[in-house]
Amino acid sequence: LQLLAERVEGNLLAAAQEVDKIALLSGDKRISLEAMEHMVADSARYDVFKLVEAAFAGNLGKARRMLASLRAEGEQVPGLLPIVAMEVLKLATLARAARGGNLAAAMREARVWDSKQALYRRAMERHDEARWEAFAAELGRIDLMSKGRLAGDAWLALERLLSAIASSKARALLA
Repeated sequence: LQLLAERVEGNLLAAAQEVDKIALLSGDKRISLEAMEHMVADSARYDVFKLVEAAFAGNLGKARRMLASLRAEGEQVPGLLPIVAMEVLKLATLARAARGGNLAAAMREARVWDSKQALYRRAMERHDEARWEAFAAELGRIDLMSKGRLAGDAWLALERLLSAIASSKARALLA
């Protein structure tokens, strides 16, 4: 069931179709995990906004799966970075505001929807202002890598950054 849930990732139509397909192919007999892996298509479709949300929520496994899926679908790091950077910079600004002022007002000014404020607060609880500034600086390095202006694997660097954002052990992940 977990494999099916991961493969359809909230796409209920795809889930219903996969269950119907499994029922047709297997009949009444039990199927193994290996058979299930071959039968169930990966119907999860991700976007960069959901990727950032997963990292901000601290869901490391989901963020990594989403990034791998986006890469497999042909996305490129330079296409993902503007949204990731916008959200990380917004969080860095909010972290500064939380230290010295009214966070609720800062969230309104940054146009963080009410439905997203808890997500941003949880992310700020995991990392202090200095870490968010470091994450923003790392995005600059990843941008240079993705454009061939700095040596390194931009995909790996982006995965490490998102992992650091999702984890409270960020220092170890970005070292």
